[in-house]
Amino acid sequence: MLVPEFAMHPEWSTWSKETGRLTIRDDAPEEAKKFYQEYLDFLKYCDDNEIDF
Repeated sequence: MLVPEFAMHPEWSTWSKETGRLTIRDDAPEEAKKFYQEYLDFLKYCDDNEIDF
């Protein structure tokens, strides 16, 4: 299974009960923002192509 880099760094994220997805922390480093965007792109791709994990 493909795991986005963002998901492998729990110190960068918190779990959102509202969305059921990871969200970036306010104090995350600049590097995390790039990986967070890749994570969001990955989730969008999954939704667009009806891929369910």
